[in-house]
Amino acid sequence: LRRKLSQLASQHAQSFDVTRIIPQYARLLRKMKLMIFVPTMRMGGAERNTALLLEHLNRQLVDVELAMVFDKEIFYPIPKDVLIHIVERQETNSQQRVGKIELPSHLRRYEHGMIFLEKTALKLADLAQRQQADIIFSTQLWTSIIATLARRYIPNSIRIIVMVDVHPSTLLAHNKYNELYSYLMREHFN
Repeated sequence: LRRKLSQLASQHAQSFDVTRIIPQYARLLRKMKLMIFVPTMRMGGAERNTALLLEHLNRQLVDVELAMVFDKEIFYPIPKDVLIHIVERQETNSQQRVGKIELPSHLRRYEHGMIFLEKTALKLADLAQRQQADIIFSTQLWTSIIATLARRYIPNSIRIIVMVDVHPSTLLAHNKYNELYSYLMREHFN
């Protein structure tokens, strides 16, 4: 491959375009587009960490966008170059219909909550594709569940990175959807 590339480069010194000749490497030659996905940017530790991350990411390597589920007051400063999206306001242009996850019988009482999660996942997937995101990154349990549900609606070229910085059993202990979220984590997190 190296020899072939050298031959092509010398033959086409002025017009050599590696992105045209080897499309799979084109992605490596441009900045990555990172979409950080959070519920809100109100007060809190995860929100403060997100604000610090937004401030300190190297803009020569990544273009950063912030996708918030809800349109709530932003407490921490967000750099001016960060484009902010409100997912709940997004219209879905997708021809896809929300795929219904068949819940086990003991979880069917959460169906209305599941519909909201699925619609939000579809809106996130549409937004990520429209904005040509390379990576969706979430550090909070609830948005991580939505991001993993969005995987069914987006191409594999968009990477999804999710993590939870609080132990889920602590977080879920007093949540009215604890059984549903536990089930979704078991099914969709690896």
